[in-house]
Amino acid sequence: MHLELRPSDLSSSVWIVCGEDCSIQTCTVCASEDVRQNVVDVVMQRTLAELDVNSSIIDELTITLPACRHVFTVETLDGICELQEYYRRDEASGRWVGLEAPPPGFKQPPACPTCRAAITSPRYGRVFKRADLDILENNVASHMSQSLGSLRRKINADSKVAAHQKIQSDAPESFRSAGVNVSKKEIKSQQGAQARILRSTRATPVGLHAIDPLNKTFHSLPPDEAKTWKKALMEFFTAYREAMTIASTRSAHSHAWEASFAYLFLREMDSIAANPARAPRNPQEYAMRAARLKVGQPPPRADKRFLVEAFWTTLTIRLTLAELAGEWLDAVSTRARYPAANKRIWATYISFLLRSCAADAQLALQITRASESHRQEATTVLLIMRVDLEQFRFNTKMTRQNAKMTPELMNKMADSTLEKLREALERVRGISSRAARRSNGASADWLQPEFVQPADAILEDWKSLERSLRMDTFYQPVSLDELTQVVKAFTSSEFSKPLPAARGSDAILNRNGVV
Repeated sequence: MHLELRPSDLSSSVWIVCGEDCSIQTCTVCASEDVRQNVVDVVMQRTLAELDVNSSIIDELTITLPACRHVFTVETLDGICELQEYYRRDEASGRWVGLEAPPPGFKQPPACPTCRAAITSPRYGRVFKRADLDILENNVASHMSQSLGSLRRKINADSKVAAHQKIQSDAPESFRSAGVNVSKKEIKSQQGAQARILRSTRATPVGLHAIDPLNKTFHSLPPDEAKTWKKALMEFFTAYREAMTIASTRSAHSHAWEASFAYLFLREMDSIAANPARAPRNPQEYAMRAARLKVGQPPPRADKRFLVEAFWTTLTIRLTLAELAGEWLDAVSTRARYPAANKRIWATYISFLLRSCAADAQLALQITRASESHRQEATTVLLIMRVDLEQFRFNTKMTRQNAKMTPELMNKMADSTLEKLREALERVRGISSRAARRSNGASADWLQPEFVQPADAILEDWKSLERSLRMDTFYQPVSLDELTQVVKAFTSSEFSKPLPAARGSDAILNRNGVV
């Protein structure tokens, strides 16, 4: 701390204490001559010695940076830190009068113009904390992206082929399975547990415990068969656990926004409780709306992209598990005297896997629409169409195996197929029309290869299935593995060039609405 001698007149002098700790703040009186010759005003190229120590203008004040001890004027550091993007300033008085919503996009941490050390002075706390959040956000995004890429490599086509071969070798008569005796009470309890988890309010996919074939809360599969089948597919269950971890990961921006929102919400509720006479009709709704306004910006959306991709990955895994469970059921069903009760239990398990896919696909669609991610919305709609088709295929297969296929029943199932085809076609039209509106009527470059062509493949399969039921002919499912690998295509770094134009989806139905 120093004393400054300032002559007030010819007859006396006044000793004035400046009040600054010299170990923290550098000033013209205490600084060495070398420091006094350093440029502190980058705009006007003025040195520390040239500053007017008697000026009352805040821009003339100096700040010593904590990290490197270099000195600059407030005006210089305000410009470097772009303070006008974070606070609102009154042009007439030059005073800062309020907060601005933080600027969009990635922000680099502000740095000293002399040595590039970080600027961490308290005046710029909002600036450098935002930059730190951006760095953390990038780190989380990079980790999640790499993790999702690793997962997709684990569950590629080769893994599926290996699992298929393992099932074919393990499923035959290598062990004897007795019929599972499950009481009606147990069945009702398991059905209730399945219904509750599908109806529950969730922000992440259905948990691994719910699809575990050995979990007696949800399923009653034959224990020896369930253990063997799960062991053969352990790679997929491990990948599912990792996908759930990614889905539960939150970015730094999300944590910061939620903490701010929670604090402001509780403060609004306390204010309402303190003045009940003026309380609004719906206090919680009012407090939430006020808190959102005071946060000053919408919830961050960056991590929503990876959450949706994690949903896609779990859907892909469950669709694969359902397919391989069907193969297991076909394999064990060929054994002599295989219990009919066991067949029903395996069918119930497969049905739950597909129903969980349908529920989670709808959750993913809600997230994409809330975050206005249009291309992710289109991809999610494709997955919904795929799940609908797989569910209908499975139900048709079970009906053919367990019911007498009369002409009336065949026609009824064909009519249901046609109705499903119309629903799928409406989904395609909806995505196409919204994409056209967003691009002002022009065709979006990504729409044809990424959505229309895979959607046409799904519509064609509905068409084949309807014809098979109507004419009682053999139905060969169209392979959708390549055409609907939209998750892999969408998340790759480069999209393939548009393929030749496919037949328009509207041509699937003729003028009478019949395929």
